[in-house]
Amino acid sequence: MEHSGRLVAVAILLGMACGAAGGEPRSPAASGELFFGSLDGDTVKSAYGTLTLPIANQFGTHLEGLLDDVAGESAFGVGGHAYWQNGDRGLLGVIAATQKFDAPATDDLPGGKRRISVYGVEGELYLGIIALAGQIGRLDSNLEGLTNRDYRIGEVHWYPDGAWYVYGGARRISESDFYYGEINYAASYGTKRFNFYGGYNGGDFDLGYFGLEFSPAPKTESDWAVFAEVQNGENGYDAFLVGIRLGLGPIDDAPIIPLFATAARGLR
Repeated sequence: MEHSGRLVAVAILLGMACGAAGGEPRSPAASGELFFGSLDGDTVKSAYGTLTLPIANQFGTHLEGLLDDVAGESAFGVGGHAYWQNGDRGLLGVIAATQKFDAPATDDLPGGKRRISVYGVEGELYLGIIALAGQIGRLDSNLEGLTNRDYRIGEVHWYPDGAWYVYGGARRISESDFYYGEINYAASYGTKRFNFYGGYNGGDFDLGYFGLEFSPAPKTESDWAVFAEVQNGENGYDAFLVGIRLGLGPIDDAPIIPLFATAARGLR
């Protein structure tokens, strides 16, 4: 797949998370996402999971893992956050992650295993219905052009009421800039719940997407929803994904910006 190598290379920095900002690391929580589908004509299978563990006195850890397969090219990543969090004020923490993946041969490089690692600091500021989040750090990789580079991410998340959720952000990796945004609208019909979402990812590769999540039961701290998503991008790119998202415990207390991303939600 023409774009897969570059997209996987930067995916470690592009993750998003949904849900209300704030809270404190008060009890263990876990979340996950499993899906499969077609990504630019290739078969994709993906599994992503998180585990949040409180320590003491508003301190916590948040662990992440990713396993992807696109047309037989696999990716595996592990990472974590260690942080202090006050539900009325914000969050301060440190982050570290590493990802390994298969890369196809190009005109400039032979195919084989590639690695990308990041480390840095993160912060969040809670201002009522608005949350600001950011990360600053260093990136190192055996990919050409991504050795010992700076990266920065800044996001604004807006929670106007229980139905709408909007976020937007920008990131700089070395001297390349990327920007993105998403709108969510949640609705209920009896005990059934629906979440409609759509977004855009711009920069070196422009992409739009739309998705629908469905759950047959009222929301609890042990929650799940099935979803379907379509994507369309430049140079004839398209994708269709179906899967399930899972949550156990207060997952909204986790750091807003994940360390990894999957092919869902617009390759973020």
